[in-house]
Parts: sequence; structure tokens; C-alpha cells
Amino acid sequence: MPAEQLDIEIKEESGVTVIKLAGMIDALTIERLKQVIEPLCFGAEPRIVVDCAELQYVNSIGFGLFFAWHRTCRNKGGEFALAGIPEKILGIVRILGLGNALSIYSSLEEALGPVARK
Repeated sequence: MPAEQLDIEIKEESGVTVIKLAGMIDALTIERLKQVIEPLCFGAEPRIVVDCAELQYVNSIGFGLFFAWHRTCRNKGGEFALAGIPEKILGIVRILGLGNALSIYSSLEEALGPVARK
């Protein structure tokens, strides 16, 4: 893993942009993450799934961005979903009350169908 501690891979699958994240979303990596994801959210009817299975940490700014991107994609007639969030991070999502405010799926495979159809 590079020094900035966040690997980002992007691919298209079933008409959905899949963004696989591995590592940490923190002060050192947040700007790079924004540069990758924000332009995708402003397309026509964006369909995005963020594969979080290999995330180790998300800071509060990262959670705020996930919420903002979810809202932006929905407002543009699309969808933004998180998939495979590790249990330790999912616990924080619940504590912050974001569990019902975000589209969360247990795996990438589970997310692809609903996000592609919406």
C-alpha cells in the first residue's frame, strides 16, 4: 500500500461504477478520495457502489462525505451505496445514526442489483 495509505480502484460493472477502497480514509487521504469520487457524483444519474470491504478506518470527514455523495447522487436521479463495510466501521455508522440515511449492503454482489435497477 502506498504511503498515503489508501488504494482506490475504479471499474464498471453492470452499469454501475464500483470504487474499491483499501486502507484508511483520514486527513492524509481525504483530498485524493474527493478528487476521485466527487466528479462521478455529478454525472447524469450516477450509479456508484463503494466497496468498503478492505477499509480499516474512516474519519468523521469521510462519513460526512459519504452522506453528501449519497444525497447528491439521489438528487441527480442516481444512487450511491456502500458495500461490505467491516463491522468495526459499521458500528460507528450506527452510532452516528447514518445507518438509515445511507444505502448500505453487506456485500458488493448484494449492492449491484438494486443500484443498477434504480
